[in-house]
Amino acid sequence: MKLLLKWFCILLATLIAVPLSQPTGVSAQTPTPTVVPPPTPNALLIYDKTTIAMINTSKDQMYLLGLRFERAGGSVKYDIVTLFPAIPPSYCVQVWTGDVTQIIGKPTECTIRARYSKLSQRNMYFWVADFEGETFRPQFNSKTLTICKASSGEVERCPLYVPQGDAQKQTWTVLDPATPMTTINCGSAT
Repeated sequence: MKLLLKWFCILLATLIAVPLSQPTGVSAQTPTPTVVPPPTPNALLIYDKTTIAMINTSKDQMYLLGLRFERAGGSVKYDIVTLFPAIPPSYCVQVWTGDVTQIIGKPTECTIRARYSKLSQRNMYFWVADFEGETFRPQFNSKTLTICKASSGEVERCPLYVPQGDAQKQTWTVLDPATPMTTINCGSAT
């Protein structure tokens, strides 16, 4: 017990002495955690209250296995691989709500629409807001890639990075736009 008390006193004295022994004009700094931003976006979501398109903005084929979109705590979700397993560069995939009665045009940023689909169930309309300021989360293997504002009617854009190859094993930090001081650590370090 005396040894433990002695070590505690030495540690306490050291902690107190370190800030006091610094030169004038230099303050003790608290280390900040390293924030690792996601890589440069390789995809773009363009959407309004009736349709959403995902465009491959990279120069490589983009594989979609493991990519899911969620809103409302996961009660509204869509696995995009059910639409198409991969998108070539400049191509897009597009879905729209059951309210749309005809095939609608693709975004100008999309060279060729690889696949499209009409979703008949509201629990798949992940990009359509139920209230102002609602968000949705593109996720890769259950890890958030970014946080996008759900559409209340206006056209929205949300760039994102979809990990490919070895990048699927990296970690990154996502800043929550609704609460800028909140971060979400994503990915899996190996």
